[in-house]
Amino acid sequence: MPMFAEQERLYADELSLSSDSTEYEEHAATHDWTARKTVTFTTTKDLILCVKANFWSVVGASVAKGAMRITIDDKPIWASGGKSLPAGTTTNFPTPDIYVYLASGAHHLDFDTAVWVLGSIQKFGLNSHNVGLLNFNDKLGSITDSGSVANAAEVLTTILNVDVTVPAARKLPVGEIAHYSALIYAVAVDSHTGTTRRTKMLLIGESNVAAHNNCHLFINDVEVDWSDHLDDDEDADATNPTYGLGAKGIYIIGSVTPAQTFNVKVKSYCSTDSHTQVYGQVLLCPWLSPQVDYSPVTLKFGQASTFYAILEPLNTDTSKSSKLGKTRFHTFGDATDFYDVDTGTGILLASYTFEVVDVESCSWIVSCTSIICISYLGVDLF
Repeated sequence: MPMFAEQERLYADELSLSSDSTEYEEHAATHDWTARKTVTFTTTKDLILCVKANFWSVVGASVAKGAMRITIDDKPIWASGGKSLPAGTTTNFPTPDIYVYLASGAHHLDFDTAVWVLGSIQKFGLNSHNVGLLNFNDKLGSITDSGSVANAAEVLTTILNVDVTVPAARKLPVGEIAHYSALIYAVAVDSHTGTTRRTKMLLIGESNVAAHNNCHLFINDVEVDWSDHLDDDEDADATNPTYGLGAKGIYIIGSVTPAQTFNVKVKSYCSTDSHTQVYGQVLLCPWLSPQVDYSPVTLKFGQASTFYAILEPLNTDTSKSSKLGKTRFHTFGDATDFYDVDTGTGILLASYTFEVVDVESCSWIVSCTSIICISYLGVDLF
């Protein structure tokens, strides 16, 4: 029986850029955005930048206030929003796993902090990070800076407007691509004259806040909730009001079909004349899971053949599952929905021989609560 397989995670291009638990911090004075750690590198091809970090504060008797962010080539890709740094304790501020599409060329990545109320800070900065470069088949993406856009008082104004064209379905040894994961990251700032920390990333149904830039996310002109969001106006503290600007939102889609164009808009509403600037980045890749049940491939091969898939962790090694079957109209859980379920941490090799079950009536589901990858797909044809 001939075996056909394809490698999706391209290890030859993979590289660890920086990883340590060194403390990079500043606690002597208030400051606007200042780099605590910079990573410089050059790529000769388009790759995916992977970043995970932990910021932390150690504060004495009185509360301090500050913020953290990560930028690539001076464009923010993550921001903590304004934070009260609790008195008398050590507080960790972990970032999510961040994946950014990078074109070839020279780049610099900065881990920044800002402090507007010094309080009794003893330490504030970065105390661990992991930065690497990855490569996969079928990836594409972009980073877009809206520039400063005027939004007139009481008008919902489009700040960021990006069209994303998904490639046609590519044929694979096991069938063809059925869905892409789409990871959308946005950082919004008040860019009005005399800027202040007054930007919020709102969910559907949340009321706009007076005198703030209230940012709403739209996919194909339908408003959706941010999957995760942080505002840069935690408690309306007006001390050093231009320091630490940046609110962030993340949105993850697990069902983008091939050969379509979808639109991403961030719109802002303010009760007074204002300006808003949004940095948005989009990454598409069928081989990155979107943290929900996901069907990246339509299976198509001969009966009595054996299907193989290898799933691997990236920044977080949590339990993951490969499932073959179909959720029934009345489900009793995986045991009665799926003919085969392989679950585990680390590198997971899943396989199943289609002796009775019809191949093309069967769905392949990848399930995980963190972003993992599909590294290999193969079929042993009967």
